[in-house]
Amino acid sequence: MLLLVGGQWSSSAFTRMEKMEVAYVAANQTLREVYCRLRNTGVVDVTLTEVSVDGRVVTTGYPLPIRILPGNSYTYVFLYGGPWEGVIYISFHSQSGSEYPKTVDLQAASRNSIEEAFRGSSPAADPLTVWFESPKARDLISQARSRLREAQDAYRRGENDAAYRLAYQALFLLNQAVAAERSYQAEVGKTMLIALVIVGALVIAAMILVLWRRRG
Repeated sequence: MLLLVGGQWSSSAFTRMEKMEVAYVAANQTLREVYCRLRNTGVVDVTLTEVSVDGRVVTTGYPLPIRILPGNSYTYVFLYGGPWEGVIYISFHSQSGSEYPKTVDLQAASRNSIEEAFRGSSPAADPLTVWFESPKARDLISQARSRLREAQDAYRRGENDAAYRLAYQALFLLNQAVAAERSYQAEVGKTMLIALVIVGALVIAAMILVLWRRRG
């Protein structure tokens, strides 16, 4: 589709629009989990901010927001507590206001391969992207990233207690990093806003809450 800009036809206004598809869905009735492999087919990042099922916001899934880079796939997992029959309407909402719906037959999805749901899936863009000057704080952030990745891997394997412990460790390391950076900034006479660290802490805290519910 072309747009008339300054007397010339241009398609640039459309090439920068985000595009995403729900490429594959599997489910596990025993665990009550639904696995959705998403693929960013556009040229800009897609930031997921909300997931709903049959019009109700999902609160028992992977923490949001999640940023998916162009060309990448990401597998979003959530718990579904409704009747395991018929179809459900899953809708992924992005920060730009776009909606990506998918109608899923739960019985058919239960016969799909869960391994296939994770095939080619990449980690979401790091929620702990921060700019620290303190070498100690940067090292602690690196450790927190590692613990968080290990927690996500453990969760996917169904090892919920291990995932809970690892996520809690990541949050503890993140808090240590904040303290180290504040101390460093005070020593050099600077002030620093660490809003992104707070966002990262909220992401991990949300993951811990989900895992705590799974343990109950």
